[in-house]
Amino acid sequence: MSNRVRVATYNIHKSRGLDWRVRPDRIVEVLREIDADIVALQEVVRAPNVRGEDQARFIATELGYQSCFGENRRVDGAPYGNLLLSRFHMRASRNHDISTDGRERRGCLRADIAIGDTTFTSSMCIWERAFLSAVGRHRCWSAERSCNATIWRDLALF
Repeated sequence: MSNRVRVATYNIHKSRGLDWRVRPDRIVEVLREIDADIVALQEVVRAPNVRGEDQARFIATELGYQSCFGENRRVDGAPYGNLLLSRFHMRASRNHDISTDGRERRGCLRADIAIGDTTFTSSMCIWERAFLSAVGRHRCWSAERSCNATIWRDLALF
């Protein structure tokens, strides 16, 4: 095994392209090209596609990755949130609610991933553009909350 791990993050915008077509197969193509060991995807919808599969399951299966999903809210009745993909064994995962009152629900998906004899902890949150947003203070608070020691010390994962 190499001593390097390639990690990527990608906001897939519900697998909707610039042409407004929902095509999770295009997401799979991009991820194959990136060839990362661990991938954090945001804005994933678990609604069945024309083949009856949800985006999370389809993408993970096509790539042959292990996966965990953190639901943050529902979109048109379907679970919506973060998806973590890994070529390595995921020991445990848990989604933490980091929402604030009166704002869109947000979550921080934490996973413990076994890489050889080491456990790597990944924490993925939807709070991008924290300092550029019109609701920047809310997003900064979400970012601060996602770094909360409770999430990182969540020993119940083991």
